[in-house]
Amino acid sequence: MMRINITKKILLCMLSVALLTTPCMGALASEGDTNITLAQTSMTSSVEGVKSDLPGVYLASGVNGIVNLTDSATIAENYGLASGEKPYARISDMDGRKSYLAQLCIDNVAKNLGAAVGPAIDAEIGKMTSDGFCLLPEDGATITLRAGIPRSFTQEGKTFAVVAVRPGGNVLILNDMDDNPETVTFDTTAGQAVYALIKY
Repeated sequence: MMRINITKKILLCMLSVALLTTPCMGALASEGDTNITLAQTSMTSSVEGVKSDLPGVYLASGVNGIVNLTDSATIAENYGLASGEKPYARISDMDGRKSYLAQLCIDNVAKNLGAAVGPAIDAEIGKMTSDGFCLLPEDGATITLRAGIPRSFTQEGKTFAVVAVRPGGNVLILNDMDDNPETVTFDTTAGQAVYALIKY
């Protein structure tokens, strides 16, 4: 991961990012119910035949799937989840009109790198408890994700990476760790972030 420090304009942009985040949201199980049903939509939870074992709601259609390569048991152990708590992900396409400050940061970073911007997703990696969904801390252990690059964005000879924008304005470039021209593999952590594909 490489911190971005390019211009004052980008710094101001980063500091002004206001992603909507709620640490805990509504109960999906009745109070006291320890047998929580974890719904998983398979629409975009596999990449190149590899399926994520992280339960959640995968609704991002802008990428050719996204999977968690760090298994759920490891996430639970590394983030100290208690008995009855399960890792859970909520992943959807980012709406640049609603998250316009995040989009501005992504566009500014890409411009300074001479990069083209591809699809962006909003990812929340947290836990499901009897009280509902809560985000896990973003300063925890590494979690590896892989996203499928849409055919319309693939391009031979280009370098691919991911721009991550966190609540509070922390912006990172996450380098692609694989050599597959149809996927991007990157290390991140839990919590909420916007992840945008770029190529240059």
